[in-house]
Amino acid sequence: PEMGERRAGDPPALVADVTRISALLSWKAEFGLEEIVRSAVEAAGMLPEQD
Repeated sequence: PEMGERRAGDPPALVADVTRISALLSWKAEFGLEEIVRSAVEAAGMLPEQD
C-alpha cells in the first residue's frame, strides 16, 4: 500500500494510550504493539524470508 499526502482535516499524528480505559474497565491489552505490527505484516505477506 502506498501512502499519499495528508488530506484536509487529517491529524498530524495518531497516538493511543490505554491508561484511562484500562482503569475504567479493569482491562489489560492482550498483545503489545510489536506483536500486533508483526502479525499484521506477516498476514500481509511482507516479512522477509528468514533462515
